[in-house]
Amino acid sequence: MSTHKFGSNVIEKSLRIPTLSPLLIVQLLKETTNLKLLLHDAYGNYVLQTSLDVADDASFKELSELLKPYLGDVRNTPHGRRILSKLVSRGGSAGLSYNNNMNGPPHQQMHANPPSHPAQSVLDGNPAGFPSNIWA
Repeated sequence: MSTHKFGSNVIEKSLRIPTLSPLLIVQLLKETTNLKLLLHDAYGNYVLQTSLDVADDASFKELSELLKPYLGDVRNTPHGRRILSKLVSRGGSAGLSYNNNMNGPPHQQMHANPPSHPAQSVLDGNPAGFPSNIWA
């Protein structure tokens, strides 16, 4: 559901409900094989961003550690930078940076190495009763 346009909207809204968000985040943490898919998906990345926004400190830390191996692949994409920004601003995954060469804020990073072509940056157990494949 999370990789479909309207399904991702349902999951995002459900994550913003205080009684449901912990259940959904626990489910996400159990199904770690789908994290890379969500990170790269046009709709799934919004579900990940919302999960990072609403997660309690322990879940946030666990989620950030699980995402860390995949961040190199999306570091130069707009949604990857937003996820990385959320991780860094909240203190998750120590040692993360926006760029391998720099540790500055995102607005400095975007202008540090401008793309050679304007389009280059674009190219680069279920307690809640939800279906088990809501993350796919």
